[in-house]
Amino acid sequence: SIVHVCGLFNIQSVGKTMFYEYTTLIRLYLTVPVRTATAERSFSDMSRVKTDL
Repeated sequence: SIVHVCGLFNIQSVGKTMFYEYTTLIRLYLTVPVRTATAERSFSDMSRVKTDL
């Protein structure tokens, strides 16, 4: 339950370690493209710039 999770964060050493791991996981998740089309579109834009140069 949420009360149990909050209790773990109150313990200094365990709380800091868990919070650090969760923030790392969230940052990695947010950097992954939602769809492959997003990544492919950026490569397509790069090729357009490359051919214009």
